[in-house]
Amino acid sequence: MRPGRAYPLVGLAVARLNAGRAAEAARLLEDAGFSDPEEQAVVRAWCGLAMQLAGRGAESRRALADAAALPGEGGALARRMLGLAVETPNDA
Repeated sequence: MRPGRAYPLVGLAVARLNAGRAAEAARLLEDAGFSDPEEQAVVRAWCGLAMQLAGRGAESRRALADAAALPGEGGALARRMLGLAVETPNDA
């Protein structure tokens, strides 16, 4: 796995989600620590999805809200999952 990059870890979590192991996927992502805010946003957004699928709705919303406040594609993904407005490059 690439150090400092979220997507390899997200791939492992998605494999667990596809296997019906949402709780395990959520734990994997919860334990991840990234110093880069954009990488953290990606992990928190996917963690929010895994938590939702694991039946942890309130925690899911908190994780998504945390991610939505961060920059980059992870923040945008979280804002979409929360039904919030997402500015696109064509909006400028």
